[in-house]
Amino acid sequence: MDARDLAVEAGLLDLLGRARARCWDVAREGGGAVELMRGEREAWLAMLGEPTVLDAALVADLERELDGRLPEAVLAVLAARVPALAFGWGVTVEALPEYANQAWSAFRIERGLVAFGEGRVEDARATFAAVRLGDDSPDPELFLFDCSPPAFPTVARTRLAAWARQRVEAVVGALDAPADRERPGLAPLAPRIAAPEAPPAERVWHPRFGGGRVLERRGDRVLVAFDDGSRRRILADRLRREGP
Repeated sequence: MDARDLAVEAGLLDLLGRARARCWDVAREGGGAVELMRGEREAWLAMLGEPTVLDAALVADLERELDGRLPEAVLAVLAARVPALAFGWGVTVEALPEYANQAWSAFRIERGLVAFGEGRVEDARATFAAVRLGDDSPDPELFLFDCSPPAFPTVARTRLAAWARQRVEAVVGALDAPADRERPGLAPLAPRIAAPEAPPAERVWHPRFGGGRVLERRGDRVLVAFDDGSRRRILADRLRREGP
């Protein structure tokens, strides 16, 4: 998958910008609909400081697993890293496969729809927000499933932007603060997909295979050319960096 900016409708982009700004305000100054603990505030600020970029290889792997193309607008929401959506409603690229697979397997939601967040995945009274794979309309239709009881799921329909605004405001209150005032540590909002940059000479060490050179990073796995001539894809947390 090539690196590229995500095509985002101006209204959705403005909403995501206001949501990120409001999350920063709540994490730094309080005043949200939900009181954050110190550790939660730190996690929110850390997320807001990250670039609004999705790993191209991770997205490609995910779309292969889903057997379909994620809507551009949903990718933009995922890339925007809005803490109120991520921590409040499970809207992260990492959690998406679990939501999608549970919606398909446990609640028999049709395969053309992909669930990407809403209630707790482990909750028997699950609710799912889902969109249709391949829907590249500027503001895709969103299907809100209430799977309690699971034998008779009900569905309500809305639009992605309206759902996102409602869910964010449920956590942080109204999105009425200007998004353009200076907020130290808040990364610029520029949703895009890009290959992660790894230093070409980065050296790592594995307790079993020894030293090696990083060739590629994909999600939580790293392809390493080890000094013994082998190439292996290793979980990143099993490696430590060599050198300064």
